[in-house]
Amino acid sequence: MADHSYFENHFPRYEGSTAEKEVLAFIETELKSLEVFYNTYDFSESDTSHSFSSCIEAVIPGDKPDTLIIAVPLNHPMEAEELRDGSFSLALALSLIRQAAESQPRLTLRVLFLGAEYGEDNEYPMGSGLFLKDFYPEYRVMVLYLNLLTVPERISIRSGGRGLAAPYWLIERATESLKEAQLFFRVRGNENQVFRIGLDAGKTIIEPFLFADYPALSLEGDYSVLSPAQVEEWLLSFHLFIDKFLESFDLGIPEEWDRHYLFFQARGFYLILSEKTYLIVVLAVLTSMLLYSLVFTSRLKKYLKILWRKAWTLPLIFVLSFALFLAASWFIQALLYLRRLPLLWTDLPLFFLAFKLSFALIMVILLSALLRRLPLSRNGSFYSAAALLFLFLDIIILGVMDISFTYYFVWALVFALIFAASPNRIIKLIAFLISPYWLIKSVIELFTLPILDFCKIVLLSKIWGNLLLTFSIIPFLLMLIRLEMIFPPILPYRRVVRVRVRFAALAAFLGALTILFLLYFPYNEENFQPVKTVNTIDLNGNTNLLELSSPAPLGDIGVRESARLVEVNTRSNLYRMPLMEIPVLLKTTVESTAFLDRKNITVRVFPDLNLPGGDLGSTAEQLKPFKVGLLLTAPDEFVLYDSNLPYMRGTGGREYRLLMGATPPLPLTIQLTLPQGTNFELEVDLKYRTLPGNLQIEGENIHIEPLQVIRKKIELKT
Repeated sequence: MADHSYFENHFPRYEGSTAEKEVLAFIETELKSLEVFYNTYDFSESDTSHSFSSCIEAVIPGDKPDTLIIAVPLNHPMEAEELRDGSFSLALALSLIRQAAESQPRLTLRVLFLGAEYGEDNEYPMGSGLFLKDFYPEYRVMVLYLNLLTVPERISIRSGGRGLAAPYWLIERATESLKEAQLFFRVRGNENQVFRIGLDAGKTIIEPFLFADYPALSLEGDYSVLSPAQVEEWLLSFHLFIDKFLESFDLGIPEEWDRHYLFFQARGFYLILSEKTYLIVVLAVLTSMLLYSLVFTSRLKKYLKILWRKAWTLPLIFVLSFALFLAASWFIQALLYLRRLPLLWTDLPLFFLAFKLSFALIMVILLSALLRRLPLSRNGSFYSAAALLFLFLDIIILGVMDISFTYYFVWALVFALIFAASPNRIIKLIAFLISPYWLIKSVIELFTLPILDFCKIVLLSKIWGNLLLTFSIIPFLLMLIRLEMIFPPILPYRRVVRVRVRFAALAAFLGALTILFLLYFPYNEENFQPVKTVNTIDLNGNTNLLELSSPAPLGDIGVRESARLVEVNTRSNLYRMPLMEIPVLLKTTVESTAFLDRKNITVRVFPDLNLPGGDLGSTAEQLKPFKVGLLLTAPDEFVLYDSNLPYMRGTGGREYRLLMGATPPLPLTIQLTLPQGTNFELEVDLKYRTLPGNLQIEGENIHIEPLQVIRKKIELKT
């Protein structure tokens, strides 16, 4: 596509940059040529956020007022790679507009080209928020967000955000339409569970729409090199997908919002259970359990009698299990501290989980002599009944949180019932092996993706993570104890010998994992060690401080400042040092006019364009900071009457934080209306993703993540 090439040639498209403005102008020209109604809007009227970017909204009326919003970001993350910067999404959105303009779509299409979608602060994506601020439709709306870096080999559907998930009907119709269009796609059912519980590490791009109660899906991708013929075929299939998707809403967009569906996918096969269907399944399982107890009353009374007799041991088993997992958490943290690699678990999460479980198990073996002296039940039926009790408690607890979380234990309960009811040892063994299937599968998927927030809770959280492990594992541990009672030992030796063999096997496994943790280093010639380099220049205090930090020990690093070379050799993850040179990297001017009891002040700030050695870059575009911090303070409480920028009043009224968007035009212009007779101070922080030309960081297999902060406090006397 010619559009695609044009957008790719405008890399990078940072928020508010010249390249982004040229792309906006190109889109406007195309919309005019297609005679499509559109409007543009920016952040000039926003009082909660600020950006120098803009947005375009194009509308193509359909047969029905119900509306499909197709959203696409104009800018991209700072770390985006060329040719994988989202240019394809922009071109794809334009091609969909052309298709809709030629033939009236089933639903009204509203295509949004959104600026300021990617950034580091919590207010991003700001373009989506700006659109939603004044969007109050009288018709029903749904959203497809095109977040494709380039042409994907497989579409990855993300259907939620922190604490939210898209409705059942939207994911069902989208996947069915993708299947009809023969587009390869993937939906991670367990990722939906993470969304529901709010454990996703970051905000998803569709969160603003979901929080505003608009059903939304984000189309992302898995990528590989495709031939031109494959790209052409993919484009035809995607247009067919949009047609099929719109056709599925002949009766309009549904109003209900079923958030508790379950999605299962295995390659080309997928299954979606609606909330209603799943509730029927749960009720069927619980009804079967009730009928079993009514039919076999004598067995129920037997189980209750056995449980009651030794009920006091269940809290003991629970507390002991929790304590062992807690000890494992402490041991893992000690290992991380010893290695000075606090994030090592993020590289090997599944190995650390295996270590934690094995550590708890080997502690049970070490304490076996003590445990045998406890008056625990010797009746095997006790452990079968206790397993059922704990599974039932798991279902009740999770059902209160979210009914969709219970399916792991509903599945296990079905096979635990078979386990308890069957007198056949082989059937018991098979039921035991099948019962934790979905739990194990889900945990492995979450630890291999990995969903790091979830992994962190399970591995390192002292309370909640270990409670989760304890509640999850105890039912299967109790079933295992029951199996051990009815199966003859695999090794025909005395019990002491069998215990020693188990201990030796587990000790060898734990030893191997410990050696791995002690020797493994995640960074090498192919995966460079990230070193965050923060150079803070305080022009008022005449200080120039360099701070190096990394998730691993810094080791040998050279800091070259002009002709001066400092060799740094440290096992610490953090190193600070003062620099000798303090360049004057910006100039400021202040103008003021009095009006009644107020003063209008104009402050202009701009980097020095004549810096020696090309500091901060050689072009005016590179001199634009990616972030500007502005803080206005005074000794006493005051009122900021007006400003050309939105602002937030601090606690106590003695400071105001002014909001200025990324990559602002130069010079930076700040206009303030202040009360007379007070001394104010405006602190300006300019942040750049580059270092001065006279400063270089050298080292082997390291990746420098530069950040330069130029700080100046400007006195404003009124």
